[in-house]
Amino acid sequence: MRIKKETLAAAAGKGLLAEGQVEPLWGFLASRSTFNFVYLAYFFGALLIIGAFSVFMVTAWEAYGGAAILAQKNYAAIEARAGRLIPAAWKRVLPSQR
Repeated sequence: MRIKKETLAAAAGKGLLAEGQVEPLWGFLASRSTFNFVYLAYFFGALLIIGAFSVFMVTAWEAYGGAAILAQKNYAAIEARAGRLIPAAWKRVLPSQR
């Protein structure tokens, strides 16, 4: 959701915010960076996993043929399930879940 300074001023005009709160709140919201190291590390890790999965898929296909597809699909399903369970167990929200 994008918030403009005019939106905060309109909220203050309707009595939802005090007039003196608009500037400090706008300064706080403007200072927050939406792109930081944590996001970069998260997406780089995802890219690394996708690349590794692609390499393993090609290697397995060359070595074992179509039967390796089943093993790769099971591996992907386990990883996807773990990716959903671990943050829930730690009670954390991933950037992609915001």
